[in-house]
Amino acid sequence: MKSITRNDHPTTGILASVRTFFIRFHVGQIARASHAVKTKGVPFRVLFCYVLSTIFANQSTYRNYLKHQDQLQFSDKTFRNLLNNGKVKWQKFLILLCRRIIQFIEPSTDSKRKNVLIVDDSMYERVHAKRVELAAFQFDHVRHRHVRGFRLLQLG
Repeated sequence: MKSITRNDHPTTGILASVRTFFIRFHVGQIARASHAVKTKGVPFRVLFCYVLSTIFANQSTYRNYLKHQDQLQFSDKTFRNLLNNGKVKWQKFLILLCRRIIQFIEPSTDSKRKNVLIVDDSMYERVHAKRVELAAFQFDHVRHRHVRGFRLLQLG
């Protein structure tokens, strides 16, 4: 009986796709416009590329960091500080990125069709998640109360 091996690292294909996405949609310019820049140390582009590649590889960033920390140029606190930085305007970042994506997609659609992107911020509730990575109390605007879990941002 053959066993299926598990891929424990982000493949070069995912990393290459993320880099292509960064170049095509000028994510660096969008990051500067939304104050998502670092003054010293590892650049924003490297950290954000790492976070996205681990997400699309269906891995936890922290667990991946623990496996590959000898190969990386930064600590786990570095990318967490970037994501939790209060000066970064993440909503502006997402709006500008969506605008670039719309401008890219719009020429390929028929002029008679309506162009629509649906953005949904769903709540993924984890009631008993006291020790789950990045789980926090989030405000659920549907129920009008705070619940423990994750906020999922989906673009469709």
